[in-house]
Amino acid sequence: MSTLTGQLLIAMPQMEDPRFEHSVVFLFSHSAEEGAMGVIINKPTTLSVKQIFPKASGLTAPGDMV
Repeated sequence: MSTLTGQLLIAMPQMEDPRFEHSVVFLFSHSAEEGAMGVIINKPTTLSVKQIFPKASGLTAPGDMV
């Protein structure tokens, strides 16, 4: 199986899972052994970058509290 790391996944219109309906997901990790991890990039959230990626240092986004 080839990796999808670094790719964008676009939900099909028939997607019935409300968590992924009309979503675009950026996969930052994907492997047969570990599975996949990504973030939805086209829906608003109230979470800060630090809340989403607590172990990443130096990541900020406009409006994030440091």
